[in-house]
Amino acid sequence: MGEVLQLRVPAIKLGHDDVILVPRETNTEAARAVLARPSLHTENMMRAACIWLRDNSDWIDQERARHVLKMLDRQKIEDASWAREKREMYIIGLFAAICLIGIAIFDAAWGAHLAAGVAR
Repeated sequence: MGEVLQLRVPAIKLGHDDVILVPRETNTEAARAVLARPSLHTENMMRAACIWLRDNSDWIDQERARHVLKMLDRQKIEDASWAREKREMYIIGLFAAICLIGIAIFDAAWGAHLAAGVAR
């Protein structure tokens, strides 16, 4: 049977990942099938397929696998950047809310002070 490629695919019914073992001869076909329908597979499954094709296939599949890996890495960087921006916006919003509450308290206290002065 030879070497096997261990690919993980989501098993929705079972609620966990199943391990699929396929013979070495069909690994390339399995990896090509994963890349043909990327919306059906997880990022880890895509990475496993790309690494297999990059290391064990002809140059066309190798170039495609390198391209997909670059795109996955770029997407991961963009996701991290967006998370950082979201966190910064949250901190700025929290600071603005605290400032507005402080201004409202000061305004109420100043109004009460002025009202007390007018009443005398």
